Amino acid sequence: MTHSFVLHTPDAELEPEPLAPEQILSGTPEVTGKVVWESRDGRQVRGVWQITPSVVTVINL
Repeated sequence: MTHSFVLHTPDAELEPEPLAPEQILSGTPEVTGKVVWESRDGRQVRGVWQITPSVVTVINL
């Protein structure tokens, strides 16, 4: 089953999502985001994510 959604992103209330220090390669990133949908089994997540200019590494398993 396919789930679609529409989100007016300026209206999204993003929450802080701090990175671990070892993920920051340069800069002082400020990360915010909001999950707007997640599958029952947690294998699929859809949302909005924002980061200020910086260089980071992120591993999602």
